[in-house]
Amino acid sequence: MMHYFFQNFELRVQELAVALQCVVFALLVIGLIIHLSRQHYHMASIVRPVGRALTIVGLVASMGWWFPKAENTLLAVAEFIDADYIKKPMQTANIIREGLTPNPAEGSKLSLRRIGQALFNAFIDAGVWILIFISTILTIPMYIMQYIIKWVLYLLTPMALACFMIPTLQGLAVRFFQQLMAILSWPVGFAITNFVAGSLWREFHNTVGPEATLYGMAFMQNAISNVGGLLAGLTLIIGTICTPVFCQKLFASGQVFTGTAGSPATIARTVMGVHSQMGAFAARAAAAKATGGASLAALPPPPPSATPSI
Repeated sequence: MMHYFFQNFELRVQELAVALQCVVFALLVIGLIIHLSRQHYHMASIVRPVGRALTIVGLVASMGWWFPKAENTLLAVAEFIDADYIKKPMQTANIIREGLTPNPAEGSKLSLRRIGQALFNAFIDAGVWILIFISTILTIPMYIMQYIIKWVLYLLTPMALACFMIPTLQGLAVRFFQQLMAILSWPVGFAITNFVAGSLWREFHNTVGPEATLYGMAFMQNAISNVGGLLAGLTLIIGTICTPVFCQKLFASGQVFTGTAGSPATIARTVMGVHSQMGAFAARAAAAKATGGASLAALPPPPPSATPSI
C-alpha cells in the first residue's frame, strides 16, 4: 500500500544500493585476506572462505527476489490472521466506529427517567470514539515508520551480508538480521492486535440482544456494547504501541540468536581488530619475502576469533 506514495523513495534506495556494492566487494576482499592469513594454505582451508564469498555474492545479486519474498511471507501470515489486512489494515477500527450505538437511540423520546442512562452512554461513547481516534492516529505513523526503516535496512543488507566474511564482524551481521526480522514482523503484530480487538468487539456486541438485561437494568443493554468498544479501543492502542517493542524483544533480545557487537565501543574495537589483523598479514608477508620466500606457515597464526561463525 505504501509503495504507491513513495515510489521515488524506493527507486532512489535501490539505485543507492547498487552504487554501494563496491563497499560490499571491498569487505569480501578484506575477509578473504583475513581468512587466508590464518590458514596454512591447504586446499580445504581455502575452499571454505571462497565458497562463503561466492554465496554472499549470490545473495547480494538476488536481493531483488528473496527480500520481497521474505516480506510477502510475513504479510501472508498477517493476512491469514486478520482477513483483508493488506488492503484494509485499519478496517477493525472502522468497524468498531460504525457499529457504536447512537446516543440517544433513534426513535426514542425524551424522558427524565433515562437521564442517567443517557449520561452513562454519552461518556462511554465519547471514550470509545477518543480511543479509536487515538489508535488511528498512532497506526498511520507506525506504518510509515516501518516502511522507511524497511528500505533503510534493504540498503544496508548487502554490507551486512559481506560482514559475514570478516570474523570479528559476524556478530554485528547477526544482530543486523535480527533487527531486520523484527522490523518485517511488525505487520504480524498489528494483525494480531486487530484480530483481538475485533474479537472483543464482536463478543460484546453479539451478547446484546433485544431483551438483554444486566442486574435487572434495561439501560445496560447498550452499555454492554459500548464497554466492548471501550475494551477494543484500549486493545488497539496498547497493541499498536507494544508491537514494535515486542518484536524487538522477540527477535533481537532472545537467547536463540546471539550478536556480540552491539555498542559503539564494541564496533570500534572490532574495526581496530580488523586493522591489526591486516597489519599482521602484511608483516608476515614481508618477513617471508625477506627470508627468501619461506613459507608463511612457519609463523604462528593469530588466535581464533570468539565470534559465532555462519
